[in-house]
Amino acid sequence: MKDELHGRRIDVHTHSGAMPNIHFLETVEDLEHVEHEAGIEKAIVSSARAVFYDMVSGNRETFAVTRESPLLYMYIYVDPHRVDQTLAEMDQYQGHQHVAGIKTRHGYHGLAADGPEYEKIFKRAAKLKLPCLAHAYSLQEVSELHRAAENTGEKIILAHMGATQWKASVDEVKGSHLVWLDAAVSHNEYDKIGYALDQLGPGRMVFGSDSALLSPWWTISMFESIDLTEAERHAIYRENALGIFGKRLG
Repeated sequence: MKDELHGRRIDVHTHSGAMPNIHFLETVEDLEHVEHEAGIEKAIVSSARAVFYDMVSGNRETFAVTRESPLLYMYIYVDPHRVDQTLAEMDQYQGHQHVAGIKTRHGYHGLAADGPEYEKIFKRAAKLKLPCLAHAYSLQEVSELHRAAENTGEKIILAHMGATQWKASVDEVKGSHLVWLDAAVSHNEYDKIGYALDQLGPGRMVFGSDSALLSPWWTISMFESIDLTEAERHAIYRENALGIFGKRLG
């Protein structure tokens, strides 16, 4: 099949830096090469260092990496245990053209995504028009993030779309105009993508690879294994991300 979108995909879920016991691509050039070979025009990066070690130094590294790249954009990592410092990080970086949004993994921090700490963060992010990519690896995490989006007006991409609880997660977010599903996950189940499209339509899914934990081609193959229309492919691979992030993606 001719890949009409090769070179025009937008990847909303990538990483840079080292994770404990996990070997990532060592340089930004390596990441750019992998993304480029998968037909990706723009990729939004979060910092592994910020997730596991230190928000401030991780964000600083990611800012430097993405500032010099025509392909990579930055997520500001946010930490609900340091709300004031998180708000300062958002204010510091948000005005730069290559800064696209915020990223968090509330399960790692042991705080509910619809709790008071995140409420302050998400309200500021919504005001600054910084959409969020959030780890959503269970129905509980999906439900908390869904409530947080509705309560604060923040746009949230649900990374992993509930993992093995994907069907209940899809049902959970019906009717919402503030959350989108990112299907990247290390396991695939029959008709997961088809069910989500049937229930939510193509306007509620985006393409995320979870690179370099996974190859971008893994998630691409999940979508290409079903009979997508060209309109659905364009929405999922590109147009929905442009709608969420707007002019921040250039």
